Amino acid sequence: MRRLVWLIAFLAACAPTTGGLFGEADLAGVLPGAGTYRGPEPVPTVGEDLLAHPDPRIREEAFARLRSEKRNAEAYGSGAGPEFHYLYGVYYAASGQWDVAISYYNLGLKALYPYAFDRQGRDIWLYGYGRARAYLQREPAKALRDARILLQHAAPPVTGRMPQEILARELLVEAYVRTGGYEQALKAADEYFRAWKELVGTMPYVGGWYSFWRVVFQKGKALEALGRREEARQTYASILAQEKEAKTPVEREVLRKAEERLNALGGSFGVQGPQSGPPPPQASQPQPQPKASDEPVRKNPSEVATEEAQKAVQGLVEALKAVDLVKADNYLAIPRFDRSLVERISPEARAKAATFRFEVGRVVLPSAVQAYITVELTYDFGTGPKTIRLPLLSGEAGQGLKIRATPVTKVLNGTPSVIMGALLGLGDLPEKVNAFLDEYLRALGL
Repeated sequence: MRRLVWLIAFLAACAPTTGGLFGEADLAGVLPGAGTYRGPEPVPTVGEDLLAHPDPRIREEAFARLRSEKRNAEAYGSGAGPEFHYLYGVYYAASGQWDVAISYYNLGLKALYPYAFDRQGRDIWLYGYGRARAYLQREPAKALRDARILLQHAAPPVTGRMPQEILARELLVEAYVRTGGYEQALKAADEYFRAWKELVGTMPYVGGWYSFWRVVFQKGKALEALGRREEARQTYASILAQEKEAKTPVEREVLRKAEERLNALGGSFGVQGPQSGPPPPQASQPQPQPKASDEPVRKNPSEVATEEAQKAVQGLVEALKAVDLVKADNYLAIPRFDRSLVERISPEARAKAATFRFEVGRVVLPSAVQAYITVELTYDFGTGPKTIRLPLLSGEAGQGLKIRATPVTKVLNGTPSVIMGALLGLGDLPEKVNAFLDEYLRALGL
């Protein structure tokens, strides 16, 4: 054991650095790594989501547990492994203590070298990405340097996760803006949009759009800095249009900043002009507006079915995060949760559920080979992201099957009969939905 600890310490000391032995880890020399770290130190049990939680009360409680685990590991004599350094970096970054976050991400990079993955399955690339995001707040020139390296070493995309290439390209655009390279930022943004269109089918629906509009906002800042005020106005207006017209998801902070910049430029949402900001891939150029009519705007059946499916899954997700099991049952074809569970829900379980991550993804409508709707849902209960396909049936079809009386789209965690399930061709999808719900309950200790 002691020899292994010394060997690991020796390898960490050999990690490529800039500025001498005690300088920062050289990302170009550390990436991509190979194999998985197998050190003898205890592995932390505190979830990353808790340490990055926006509520400081939850974040501080989680960090107190992490700090206690780290002290116990150090008292044991084996020291703290790279996972502790990474999670400390997550906490300090979420708390806005960027210099401290940088130092811990740097320690993590050195401790994990020469391996590619830590014992929790985390890619060493994410250690470098965390440090680069922190550098963006303190030393943007270093963030720009590391963004180029991260882009070069981005791993192939995995369905249901944000592609490393997209994360690196977004970081590159923001780093150019922060360092005053506005023309380079515009070129990097164009390259980002091309990559985004190619990879959109692999990334989480909400996370993908959030990233997209963050880059649109950075493009607006670059245009504004170059004196191209009208183009900047239209770019900011394109972001606000997503909220006004309920098109695609945008973070509230991005909406707030876009409105702030638009007002500062003397513009307002709804004023048409030359289109500079990149529209969503499926969006068309603005057309002359027809005169107001008393006739309601009618959506085609595909749009209605897609929206209903997204609303149903989003409603289920919100109920699960709130641990409102009665409400969650309303979105399921077959009631799933025993009412006795409600009495067993503790404050700790509610706090933990609030940290669970859900991202509603691609919707596939019924076709000649599929009689039902499916919606991709990426979730993380603290053990890493997973993706499931949720089968759904529209309200009218659901009523026809007499699944429920309420005329809304339902998630099919079962059907009234085996024959009906066979007719729909659901296969084992309902069983997978129930397995997902069981996993949720286990994660809450229920």
